[in-house]
Amino acid sequence: MRARSGRILAAVLAAAVVLALQGGLQAQQARDTLILELRSDIRTYNIALRFDVSWFPSTLYFNRLVAMDYGPEFKVRPDLARKWEVSPDGRTYTFHLARNVKWHDGKPFTSADVKYTLEGIRQFRGQAYLLTTSIERIETPDPYTVKITTRKVDSSFLAQMAVYPRTPILPRHLYEGTDWNTNPLNMKPVGTGPFKFERHVQGQTISFVRNDEYFKGTPYLRRVVFRIIPDNNVAIAALKSGEIHAFTFPPEQRGPLTLIRELDTHPNLRVVAYPSPMVFYLAFNVQKPPYNDQSVRKAVAMAIDREDVNRRITQGICKPAVGTYTQAVPWAFDQDARLPNYNVREAEALLDRAGHPRAGGGVRFKMDLWVSRGTEIDTAQVVREHLRRVGIDMNINLLEDALMRQTLPQLRHDAYIFGNWWGPDPDEWATYTVTDQLWSKPMGYSNPKVDDLFAQARESQDLQVRRRAYVTIQRIMLTEMPRVPLFESCPYSFAHRKEWTGWFTDAPYSYRLDLSRVRPVGQ
Repeated sequence: MRARSGRILAAVLAAAVVLALQGGLQAQQARDTLILELRSDIRTYNIALRFDVSWFPSTLYFNRLVAMDYGPEFKVRPDLARKWEVSPDGRTYTFHLARNVKWHDGKPFTSADVKYTLEGIRQFRGQAYLLTTSIERIETPDPYTVKITTRKVDSSFLAQMAVYPRTPILPRHLYEGTDWNTNPLNMKPVGTGPFKFERHVQGQTISFVRNDEYFKGTPYLRRVVFRIIPDNNVAIAALKSGEIHAFTFPPEQRGPLTLIRELDTHPNLRVVAYPSPMVFYLAFNVQKPPYNDQSVRKAVAMAIDREDVNRRITQGICKPAVGTYTQAVPWAFDQDARLPNYNVREAEALLDRAGHPRAGGGVRFKMDLWVSRGTEIDTAQVVREHLRRVGIDMNINLLEDALMRQTLPQLRHDAYIFGNWWGPDPDEWATYTVTDQLWSKPMGYSNPKVDDLFAQARESQDLQVRRRAYVTIQRIMLTEMPRVPLFESCPYSFAHRKEWTGWFTDAPYSYRLDLSRVRPVGQ
């Protein structure tokens, strides 16, 4: 009997030990596993090739030469390049690379990878295609030096290399000789970043594990997990409850801009919201009637009360747009290129003169407007009210974000509302305006004079010369009105749980979604 009791006691004690070990393991995992969200599944991890929701997650597994921080000054900081110099004529950039950098498969990273990637972005018309067209040659005098010479002076070159994660350096030994569009590594990435790709469970989770040989130092986190949560309300509740620890993208993409204030007042959350050159706008398909008529586009601009839109959508978080560029870049902003004032009577008169009288039910024509994200959806509903007053019947077509971006260049829409950065260097605005670029294609817009003016500004180191070119562009935009800015200077915010620290928004500042320093408070 005693022997049996002893065996039972031993079994109980063993079970208790196992449970204690499991509990300790789970507690440790809770301390070294960070959970974030994504609103949709990743379709490609190769962000050098095309946009995807992997945009910011890509900073976990890839590095760039340089990166722009998301602190209040938006400084260009070292990444794979530990330092650099610019030649006196402003055309040659010499980057000195970090040493002892390894790809996740153990192969050494060298200058040949940089040269191959930048040339590949041009060959395969990747996201930074416009930037790479300014490059005349790339030299690699040794494995740790890259010399990039531009065709002409490009005053925006360094900022454009740094501002977005669209120039990640790819492993030459795994991509050379392949078609970037079909390379299987697009879904199983190999990079140099602080975390290695682990697993992708379609429609559910994506996980990365710590890179113990990361050249900037081993991260604290053992694992980073992204949960795919399409529903905005579910994602917001998960952040508040602690099921997830941060939003990957700004919270205003999960709801109204006022969500910034709602989350920031939560006792366990913090929202960092630096002002930015973020502009929300309504863009037309200028090739499709009746929006191929400048007077119709101007009438739409007059029919929208931008003060009302900004008050109702942002509650003062942003500024109502007053011009065709952003006030957030004051040296380039033209105070005189003012958008037309809100004037329903004049808008109606313009539409009458353009041959669009009110018909049955008081409707002049319909507008098929596309949107994909929370703030844009809310904005569209307010704009629909305004346009209804002048007889324009708007249909709001809600699409999944990645699908909308892929479909817009097909020009099946009448208009769309979106928000993008138009800075900090105004050459970023070229992506939204110059012929055949990423965000000019969805408007079907092209003006060779505008293209030339952007080139003139880019090719000058004289700030006044650049300003004159940008002022002229703003005045052309005012005349041709391919889009109507609605509100701007909005924060590009970041929301996270307070029990974690070391975020890229903490000093010293880093680029968005650099998680290499994140750890629980007190660790």
